[in-house]
Amino acid sequence: MQWLDLVFKLLQKIFRTNSFNRKYKVLKNKKFKTILKNKKWQVIDLRNKIEFEEHHLINTTNVPAWTFNFNYFKLIDKNKKILLISNDYRSNLWIYKNLKRKGFNVRLLDTGYKNIRNLESYDNFTNVVIY
Repeated sequence: MQWLDLVFKLLQKIFRTNSFNRKYKVLKNKKFKTILKNKKWQVIDLRNKIEFEEHHLINTTNVPAWTFNFNYFKLIDKNKKILLISNDYRSNLWIYKNLKRKGFNVRLLDTGYKNIRNLESYDNFTNVVIY
């Protein structure tokens, strides 16, 4: 019975990921470092201001999700490609859809910020506030 549960979990993961990636433009974590360095991209961090100030990646712009509709037009450049990051990459899909509707070239990162912050490969791109 355990092997059957594993098979169903595997199938569920495969189909859920593929259908999500077909519906939304998602970038893999492998390309994220090059995007942080690229001037053609603007990385938008959707976490709240306190979380962003305590720990964030360089070259990212903080536009908290709960104030997004009030501030995005001041902080986002429509001529650049936009990459949205947050704690959970599927939690703020309404922002993705809203930007797409308004003509922005927007993508989602395939993982949440919580998964990135502990990777050693991103230590050079991280700003941390120590109290």
